[in-house]
Parts: sequence; structure tokens; C-alpha cells
Amino acid sequence: MIYLGISDYLFNTGSMVYQEAGLMNFSITDDMILTDFGIHLSTKLFKNLIPRLATDYPNMQMGFQVFPAAFPILIFSPGNMTIILKIHVEFFVILPGDLLKSVFWLSVTTNVSATVRLTSNRISGYIHSKM
Repeated sequence: MIYLGISDYLFNTGSMVYQEAGLMNFSITDDMILTDFGIHLSTKLFKNLIPRLATDYPNMQMGFQVFPAAFPILIFSPGNMTIILKIHVEFFVILPGDLLKSVFWLSVTTNVSATVRLTSNRISGYIHSKM
């Protein structure tokens, strides 16, 4: 029989190192989205939400960058696991010559909680998120 134990300290230390090294930052552009998905990152997509964006930058490609405001925190408690995420999302317009123009930011904080049940023949559980 083998026992394996992982503490939240291991995850929290690792996430701090990855965040400080910039390895948790990622960018999404329209060419990364599957064509079958039906959504294209362009100023046309946001025209109802931000009308001036479509006026100032008509039919231009957009992208966004996601990066953590602080490193993710994992908390283990009896029968529960919680991850606290604080992220920033920066949306930008791709100008001619591949220049990026930042147009707006979002800051999101969420707590994702998971309860896992182990029985002799299966693993089950549920996930709950608060924003």
C-alpha cells in the first residue's frame, strides 16, 4: 500500500514562484479560437457593450491577456478544497503593423470550492464558484 500526501503549502509555494516568474500570464487572440466556435475577437463583438470601441476602431481584431493580480491560493479543509484566484484581464485592439492598443481592463476575484468524495470504487464531487 502506498500513501501520498500533498499539502497546500506545496501548491501555494509553486504558484507564487510561477506567478513571480510571469509563467501564469497568457494571451488569447482571434487566430487561437476555433473557427467552428462562432465567436471572433473583434471590436464588432463588443459594440453593444462598449459602443465607442466599435466607433473608434471599426472592424478591428482584438485580443486579451490574462495574468494573476496575486498568486493563486489553495486551502485544504476537511472534505473540501478551495482555490482563491485574483486575476486581471487586459483587452487590446490589434492595430496595423501588429501594434497593440489597450482599450479596457477587468479585475476578477473568485473562490472556487470543490468537495471530493472517495469510495471504494469511485471518486465523485462537486465544484462551487463565487465571483
